[in-house]
Amino acid sequence: MNSTTRAISPSINGWNAEYLDSQYAAFKSDPGSISPDIASFFHGFDLALARPTGGAVSANESSALSGDDLRLALGTHSLIEAYRSRGHLEAAIDPFGRPRRPVAALTLTAHNLSDADLDRTVNPGSFRPRAGESPATLRALVAALRATYCTAVGAQLSQVPSDDERAWLIDRFEQFGGDFAATPADRSEFARQMIRAEELELLLQKRYSGYKRFSLEGGESLVAGLNALINSAPDAGVEEIIVGMPHRGRVNLLASVLGKSYEQVFTEYHDTFHGPFQDTGGDVPYHQGFSGTRQTPAGKYIDLSLSPNPSHLESINGVVEGRVRGKQRLRRDTERRKVIPLLMHGDGAIIGQGAVAEVLNFSQLDGYTTGGTIHVAVNNLVAFTTGEDDGRTSEYCTDYANIIGAPVFHVTATNPSAVVAVFRLALEYRQLFRKDVFIDFVCFRRYGHNEQDEISYTQPWMAEAVSFKNNAGIVKAYCRRLADAGIFSAADELAERERVQAELSEAFDRSKATPVDPQIPPGRARWSHIKREYTFDEVKTAVSESLLSEVCAAFRQFPDGFNVNPKFKKLADDRAKLLQTRELNYADAESLAFGTLLLEGHGVRVSGQDAR
Repeated sequence: MNSTTRAISPSINGWNAEYLDSQYAAFKSDPGSISPDIASFFHGFDLALARPTGGAVSANESSALSGDDLRLALGTHSLIEAYRSRGHLEAAIDPFGRPRRPVAALTLTAHNLSDADLDRTVNPGSFRPRAGESPATLRALVAALRATYCTAVGAQLSQVPSDDERAWLIDRFEQFGGDFAATPADRSEFARQMIRAEELELLLQKRYSGYKRFSLEGGESLVAGLNALINSAPDAGVEEIIVGMPHRGRVNLLASVLGKSYEQVFTEYHDTFHGPFQDTGGDVPYHQGFSGTRQTPAGKYIDLSLSPNPSHLESINGVVEGRVRGKQRLRRDTERRKVIPLLMHGDGAIIGQGAVAEVLNFSQLDGYTTGGTIHVAVNNLVAFTTGEDDGRTSEYCTDYANIIGAPVFHVTATNPSAVVAVFRLALEYRQLFRKDVFIDFVCFRRYGHNEQDEISYTQPWMAEAVSFKNNAGIVKAYCRRLADAGIFSAADELAERERVQAELSEAFDRSKATPVDPQIPPGRARWSHIKREYTFDEVKTAVSESLLSEVCAAFRQFPDGFNVNPKFKKLADDRAKLLQTRELNYADAESLAFGTLLLEGHGVRVSGQDAR
């Protein structure tokens, strides 16, 4: 067997400054004079320098660099790009503070840099965290990169295929610089919202200890994030949000976000309201839907709707997208910015159920797109009873996002300010680019799959970590941090808890004395003309012969210059004569139905494999 050998060029990590300088000079003089692999590297380097979001040194400056300065410039540029693409892998998103595995690509040596370079001046190029601050030394740059990409939020953006979108995302994210701190007033409000959510769960656990409720405990900052998104939505042109979600936190969010009254919640658990079964019975509280109109603090209004969802968790995705598409048409929302879908997922279901991938595949198709969905994975770190390592192959539960190149923000539930910032950023991206965006909301759950499960059987470490003995919860921890900062004192927290407890207790007593219909009446808005009672009365569906004649005439009307398939032309001619022949098959009747509906002003949407 014949074999050939060729010299292996040293890797970039092994190049010394003199060798790198000589090769780059040769490349500038004659690209064909050096080996193809090294020439390819320099082509890529020059291309990166020429881009607006490019490297640590401009193309003009690069020609003036030589030797060790060029090595430092190349390494700095490479290090910045590594943090932009891989920094999320070391982000501090674990709610228990456990360290993550170190990533080799984020070390200095991976970019031909060393500790000896840390106090040298570098050019950070387009990296401008926190409104223009420019780290002067490599040490300062590394600190700024870690603060930006490796703290409470991990930005997973390298899979976004559009250069413009990725540049916008990087720019917006780097403006935070890892500092998501809101104003003291806002942080106090986040605390009040979370206290309200926590106190509801504590009361439900006390009064209905034998009931399943799939509590939100361990993820209460979700309330602050959703409220921030909803309050910001009208300013972004949104008039209506359609929500789909599984069980976890559903009862709490109905009361804390969507506007369901405490009396309605308690009546549902009492099971004391006995109205018509088709309107009020037949399902459990954590499957129920809701709809209503909410006024934001700015005085604007937004319609909210939560679709009912049974235990087939992700099956709600297609239902929500279909509802949004229909409502966009009714509102003449041709830009798909007035009505938006918000899908919430469990960490096991989002990666484990094929309905997610199927719906994502439709996300940008002309016949199905809703202009982008905001996805929120409520990540308990354990799906039903299965831990992360045994429940999926991929790094994250949100990795289906990669198949459509959607950005993903991984955020720890223990930092409400970061949660709120990410929810607002997701809305901003969705409205600007009208594409899907994912939030991996990393939290924990206080109990098992539901309150009756014993978590210690299958997750003993988790059971110990989330026990009241070892974990007071994210709400109390957040309030302590605010108290230490002089923002929201222990007295403020106590007063707020006592106020909410009194409100809950009064609502509980009222619901016992006078049960309240737990369901919003279905006959509202566009449905108000529909009767609630079933009837056997015949409905007139006939149309006039003149209308049918107009439809039949249209069957053989084609655009000028359109070359009609001969077989189809015969079919069109036959359908044009239907009023004369009076011989109809099912397909003929369907076509006549479509035509008459259109002439009466009703939209007809046809979908399926052969519809096009």
